[in-house]
This record gives sequence, C-alpha cells and structure tokens, in this order.
Amino acid sequence: PDFAVYAPNAFTPNDDGNNDFLFVQGGNGTETVLSFRVYDRWGELVFETTDGLLNDTSYGWNGKYKDQDLNAGVFVWTAEVRFDDGETLIYKGSTVLIR
Repeated sequence: PDFAVYAPNAFTPNDDGNNDFLFVQGGNGTETVLSFRVYDRWGELVFETTDGLLNDTSYGWNGKYKDQDLNAGVFVWTAEVRFDDGETLIYKGSTVLIR
C-alpha cells in the first residue's frame, strides 16, 4: 500500500468550492483516520474528528471554531491513521488558513 499521508499546507475556506476544507489525504491502503486534530498557535484544540475516511472533505475542518470564522494564520494538525494491514501511524504538520 501507498502510505503517503498528508494535509495541504494552505487552504482558503471561503465557500468558493476550491480548497475550502483542511482534511487528511493520501494513497491507497488506509482503513480509517482514527483522529484528526487541528490546534491554533497557542495550542488550543480548534477542530477534532474521529473515525473518518481519507480523502473525504466531510471529515475536514472548515476554518471555524465555535461557529466563528478564525483569522488567517498558521495552525498545526495531527492525524492518527490505521492502515489495511493493521498498522497505525501518527502524522503531524502545519497549514496556513488564508482569508
């Protein structure tokens, strides 16, 4: 299986249909995104989803926290992914929210 897992390094949640969600992406061989968490620069959890699917925007973050648009900035994320062979790996990265 292709274990390449990532999230975009920038996204623009402006409801134009392009790059509106930050979500876990990758190749074949994944079973479940066990958790996907996004934190602001102070370490506050601003988004969390569990038991999601890879490459599925419905398990992604729309740039909001408590129904309010967050300001542009850098956010960090972690994703715990289980693969078809039973292996579980944790991925980390950062992304820029552009308004």
